[in-house]
Amino acid sequence: MVDFFGAKYHGRFNCFVDWSVFYYGAYEKEALKLMRDILELMDAPITLDVGANVGHHSLFASMYSKEVIAFEPYPAVAREIQEKVDVNDIQNITLCPVGLGEKDATLPFKEPDACNTGTGSFLVSGDPIPVRSLTELRVVNGDAYLSAIRVPKVDFIKIDIEGYEVYALHGLRQTLKKFRPVLLVEWSWLTRTTLKEESFTDLYPEDYVFYQHKPHTPVLHFFRKLDYDLIPLKENPSDGNILAMPIEFAERFATHLPALKRG
Repeated sequence: MVDFFGAKYHGRFNCFVDWSVFYYGAYEKEALKLMRDILELMDAPITLDVGANVGHHSLFASMYSKEVIAFEPYPAVAREIQEKVDVNDIQNITLCPVGLGEKDATLPFKEPDACNTGTGSFLVSGDPIPVRSLTELRVVNGDAYLSAIRVPKVDFIKIDIEGYEVYALHGLRQTLKKFRPVLLVEWSWLTRTTLKEESFTDLYPEDYVFYQHKPHTPVLHFFRKLDYDLIPLKENPSDGNILAMPIEFAERFATHLPALKRG
């Protein structure tokens, strides 16, 4: 157990995310800094962590959010989130043991590798990585589920679900339209295969702007000063994290943090 921005971090050395915390203090520090910078500009934000994995991002977001709703359908991984909640006596993380998709269903799920717990996915076809084993897990429509549990608003959404991001966004259309949250979405070649006739911008309401999140990674990366750039997107993104912001929030964000590169 180690310190994690003032919280106690309980994990396993044979889990890559946990190992990164033990040796470097966090996993994806640049993404955490971006989340912090966004959440600090919001009033009592409610955060959705879709694909919460072992709870690393949920634990961090709980320090800057009124409430974090963590979605993790794989039971063995969800238990690790609950351990982090329990050891810190956290009151503002709600764990939802379901995946988010377009429709309510029970679907085959590719189980993750024990050392890389974030590789589990409901997208079981088209991926060249061999499937270790399959189980069946529950997927829900995000709009209907959030309504059923009476979520009053949504301010920030992080989505990292190994190629299933498009389906989750389809199921959150009304939530995005109503609350206009900021989103940080992992984008990969596997995600692109699910777009069909859509552009990635079609997944969001009108008047959203998009940036590719680029961490600074000098050659001497062990000694680098962690920072990030946000590069405006004018076409389909390359692999990496995509930041989607309603234009009204993007203007506030740019005023407070001149990290947005023009060009």
